[in-house]
Amino acid sequence: MAALNRLLCLLAVAALAAPACDYFRPVDPEPPSGQTIRPDYSDPDATLLTMTLGIADKGHTNGASVYAGALADSTTAATPAFHQFFAPEDELRWESTSGRQAPDWSIVLEQNFYSRFVLLRAEAYVMEWKEDELDPLNDIQAETAALHRQYLVTTESGDTIAIGLAHLQFYRSRGRWLITQWQDVRDVAHVNSLDPEQKSLGLLRLETQ
Repeated sequence: MAALNRLLCLLAVAALAAPACDYFRPVDPEPPSGQTIRPDYSDPDATLLTMTLGIADKGHTNGASVYAGALADSTTAATPAFHQFFAPEDELRWESTSGRQAPDWSIVLEQNFYSRFVLLRAEAYVMEWKEDELDPLNDIQAETAALHRQYLVTTESGDTIAIGLAHLQFYRSRGRWLITQWQDVRDVAHVNSLDPEQKSLGLLRLETQ
């Protein structure tokens, strides 16, 4: 009986230890919540909030598609396609170091940027939009809108990834407010332009090419 008990104990220990063989096997990270994002483009600020959710998702679920969904993807005259324009300081900085001319930034390049940007840091991202205190323009019409916003992207631990200002143009298409133009502006009131660690999204777009 004692021998049988020892045998049973050994089998139980072996069963508990069996999963240990997977302890050092790399595993794919799980999404932060496992829930897909429900996009909302019902007004300009809702569109910006949806973009923040897409950034926070970091491509784990449908973050890439809801981020891209905030951008106009039409080439018709009625609904102009999305274009991003760089701050002159950022464009000059990148061109002087890369030896290349800044590209015509379309939705395709922005989608590629998303996939690279969310991998710059392993930590979770937090994106915030605020009113541009120095130029708080909000001109919302029936089918178009112009907003001036400050953006800030940080890691969950508080490190700044990107900071800047965006002059945004929206167009309302089938009930969805989509960004047609993003003019990036250096946030000189909050960023030391000599600090390479604090960059605008525009500069990061260029640097991730």
